Amino acid sequence: MGERFQKLYRDALSTGHEKDYSIRVMIVGHQGVGKTSLTQRLLGEQVTENETESTEGIDVHTRCCEIDHVTGEWRRKSSRDELFLNDQRIASIIHKYKSPQDYHDTNVTETEHDTVPAIKPRLPLPDQTAVSSYLDAGPGNSVEDASVSQTANEASNLRDPDSAEANKYLDKNGQTGNGLGESETGTDTKEIQTFLDRAPSLKFTKRMSSDVTLLDFAGQSLFYTTHQTFMSWRTVYLLVTDMSLPLTDVVQEGTHGIDVSGSKTSSIQDNISYWLNSVHSHARTPEDYTIQKMEQKPRIDKSSESVQAPTMNHPFVILVGTHSDKIPKDLLEIRKRSYFNEIRKHIKNSPLKLHLADEDFAISNLGSDLNINALKSKIFEIAKKHVCWGTNNPARWIPLEKALMELKREGFRVISYDDVKRINETRQVTLEWPEEFDLFLMFEHDIGNIVFFPTERLKNKVVLDPEWLIHGVRIWITSDQVALRHPELSEQWFAFKDTGRLTSTLIGNLLDVMENLTIIAKPLKLEEEQYYWVPCMVSVPAPDDVKKLQQNKDTTKTSTLCFRSKTNFIHVGVFHRLLATCLSKWTPAQDGNKYLLFRGLCVFDLDEQQQLMLSLNDFVIHATVIRFTNKGRNPDLSLCMTIRDILNSALSEISDCLCPGSEFEICIKCKKSSPLSNVGLHSITALRANDELKCTTHTCKDAHCVDSKELLGFWEEDKKQIPPNVLPMQRQGRERFARVSSLLLDVGSKILRKVLIYYTTTSLCTLDQYIKKKEPDILDLKKKRVLTKNQVDIIFPQSGQTDINEYDITLVSALLNNVYPSLGPQEKKMITDLRTERNNLAHSHSTMMNEQDFQTKWTYITTILTDLCKLCNDPNFDTEIQKEIQDIQLSGSDAIASKLKHVREELNKLCKDLDDI
Repeated sequence: MGERFQKLYRDALSTGHEKDYSIRVMIVGHQGVGKTSLTQRLLGEQVTENETESTEGIDVHTRCCEIDHVTGEWRRKSSRDELFLNDQRIASIIHKYKSPQDYHDTNVTETEHDTVPAIKPRLPLPDQTAVSSYLDAGPGNSVEDASVSQTANEASNLRDPDSAEANKYLDKNGQTGNGLGESETGTDTKEIQTFLDRAPSLKFTKRMSSDVTLLDFAGQSLFYTTHQTFMSWRTVYLLVTDMSLPLTDVVQEGTHGIDVSGSKTSSIQDNISYWLNSVHSHARTPEDYTIQKMEQKPRIDKSSESVQAPTMNHPFVILVGTHSDKIPKDLLEIRKRSYFNEIRKHIKNSPLKLHLADEDFAISNLGSDLNINALKSKIFEIAKKHVCWGTNNPARWIPLEKALMELKREGFRVISYDDVKRINETRQVTLEWPEEFDLFLMFEHDIGNIVFFPTERLKNKVVLDPEWLIHGVRIWITSDQVALRHPELSEQWFAFKDTGRLTSTLIGNLLDVMENLTIIAKPLKLEEEQYYWVPCMVSVPAPDDVKKLQQNKDTTKTSTLCFRSKTNFIHVGVFHRLLATCLSKWTPAQDGNKYLLFRGLCVFDLDEQQQLMLSLNDFVIHATVIRFTNKGRNPDLSLCMTIRDILNSALSEISDCLCPGSEFEICIKCKKSSPLSNVGLHSITALRANDELKCTTHTCKDAHCVDSKELLGFWEEDKKQIPPNVLPMQRQGRERFARVSSLLLDVGSKILRKVLIYYTTTSLCTLDQYIKKKEPDILDLKKKRVLTKNQVDIIFPQSGQTDINEYDITLVSALLNNVYPSLGPQEKKMITDLRTERNNLAHSHSTMMNEQDFQTKWTYITTILTDLCKLCNDPNFDTEIQKEIQDIQLSGSDAIASKLKHVREELNKLCKDLDDI
């Protein structure tokens, strides 16, 4: 292969960008409304009424259609090789660098190929259990002959890549029998060779179409917990209802609101509100999930030459009413107007209304319907308005995406994060680790190619085949075939459906992945039979005697710690995942041989005397520690605070991954409220601010005063207070980033300006006089590219005197280090270090910062700022600066959030200045 072409290929991928025009459409709604039929119609398939089976889980149609940007026409994509399409994407980028003839004329010679590192799959390849056989064969094939006779010990061995049993599935290089080392996946030179071989059939032109992925969500409430894993903010949602039915009708599967209060019947309107709340809480735009230099200016749509502004950064929901054929034609328009107006009226005072598209659709379930084409046009119109439309993604992402697709084709369902990292390192055009690398994986997750969450606990697994995960969940949540075909398992199977206790003989392959996603939990204490807890499967309601456990005369208890959703909505999957986290840390208490794990409530044994009762009631999670004692001993304070931190951290991580729009206010309930009610909640902030509070949420005759210290006493110490809100970890990370940035941009700039003025006055002149005296030196700095033209224009404005308030850290530090000879080496080093810290923030790929980095940077920067302050010999200024530093460190979430926009503007300005230099 010619070196000239190799350089061209790598240069194009290193510096080129690909505009992302992918569209993801999720079709949601309750069971039996015609979502699957609607999906088939969007795909251009013929649909016969009553012949379409309801979806179980999620049906995924990846890149099934493409939309022509000029005509808006939807075309069903052929079954061409996806790897070929990736080469076509590369060709569309390379065409900017060279003419097509150069590729065909490139000299080709034989070359040796490097191989990808050995990868040990954390899970065995298919063919181990009935479920994995089903997955390997696909959902349309039989599992009649599959064996499900593995013992718990065998299942455990297969999940351990270092065990002898697992090694039977690996060759001498630690690779699968398919010979991963011989695949195209890990060889950069071979990728170039493959691309070159295909070059004659590729189009070296700009691509003007969008790939569409459709996801058809099941309406059964059992799947609602797993749906969270696949919801995304980069999505157009179709919320489907049967418009021939009144909105007050009870839905077929109306148990999505199951909590400790028991099963609730749900109307169609309730289900609509549920789905809108789900979109609002799960799919809010993570602010840090953008490439920082992504353009936010109006965009020009080349196909129409019209200016398009990025008007939204949240998902839109299109209301679709099916079965319009059941409504008389002369009444259809009136019914459509009144039906959708009633839906909108129900949420008119809610932020949910912001998600609704401006047009609703009535779709017939018989024959052809022109409204399908109108719906397709609306989907395309909305997708073009999203802030991510046309985002510039680095072209170097494409080869790594192609490598992951290769592994998926070879049978790898799940690989480790480190494996992906090692594959990236074999590329000659690599992604920067960790920021860009994680950003790539997050993007691949959001467009549906993989399942990946960037938190410390979850990021160790990358699911290459989301459909495998979906089919696996579908099998063990809904299908009774396992029990019917294998009578020896029937008792375990039906017990699982009642109690959520999943034994390893029922399923082997998916355990690690589901445990990672906190859909299931391994028990704390290992027993003879290995099993997992699956909270979303628990259907037994809590009996009254368990609900009243807190009132037992031989117990003492804490006040009840509550996590109240600020949006008055908690997706039941959030509580299920919180339960799974707790089940991995504590053992459920038992009454005889029955575990105290119920629908919406669980009691855990903490030690020989103490228990934790955790419950969900509507949009409030309750936690109470109970101690069994005859001597009036209170629950252990340190244990209570440990529980508090675990719950707080778990909710943060769950919100971070699945509900970035969620926020919980931490409250404590007064002791006169009934154990599981939402009455008498007092915010932590109010309790801290007042010694006593009136509690008037009861009836007038029961109104009373609460002692703040008594309520807070079990849950915090003076030195370690509870945060007033539970924020997603991403939001906590953004807050840390904003605090450090504000420290540099606001306080740092202020101090450097003061230092500049101080050293100017020591020269016995004003700043304007000094810079005019130093004008030749300053202009020389411009020639040396130390200063930009814009910076020089700020120093020497066309009219009037220079304004020091326009000087930022970059400009002040350049002047102090180059035209103020009275500064010593130590002072110049501190100024240079401060500027370096700011430059590092400006070039960061993410506006996230972990706690360790925050503490390190905060200590380092405040030390520099304090030392620089001393140069000015102004005690009053020192005091003022220390107060500003303290205010930034202690300011609340809302105050920090308001600074974040200012931070981004300043950093973008700095990026531009640095690029100019």
